[in-house]
Amino acid sequence: MRSGIYVTHPAGAPGYFVVLTTSVHGVVAGSVQFHYEDGQTVVIVAFSGTAQAGVATLVPTAVLAVSVVGAHHVPSAFSATYGGGRLNLGECDAYLPISQITSLAGCTFDYSASGLACARGDEHGSQR
Repeated sequence: MRSGIYVTHPAGAPGYFVVLTTSVHGVVAGSVQFHYEDGQTVVIVAFSGTAQAGVATLVPTAVLAVSVVGAHHVPSAFSATYGGGRLNLGECDAYLPISQITSLAGCTFDYSASGLACARGDEHGSQR
C-alpha cells in the first residue's frame, strides 16, 4: 500500500477520499474526509493501524465530524483490503452515511497520483 490520496469520485464532484501515510514497517495512519462541491473538506475520522499482505486493521484515533457522523456509528476498529492501486474500506457504508455511499461498492477508493484534482476512472496513476 502506498502513501497518498485515494478517491471515490470524479474531480470536482462531492465525495469521500482517504489521505494515507504508510511506513516500510506496515504502520499506517490517515483520515477519511469528505470533499464538498465548493472545494471545502471535512475530516470524518482519523485512524492508525497496521497493514500486511493486502489487509489492514485500522483503529479510529479521532471522530472529528460528529455532526456528519455520530460517534456511535464509527466502529472501534475496521478493516481494509488493498492492492492494485485500490483501497477497500470494510463496510464503510455503515459509518460513512452521507448519500454518496449507497453500497459496498462505494467503499472502494482508487489511488490518485494527482490528489483530488484527478477524476476517478481517468488515468490516475493506480498500479494496475
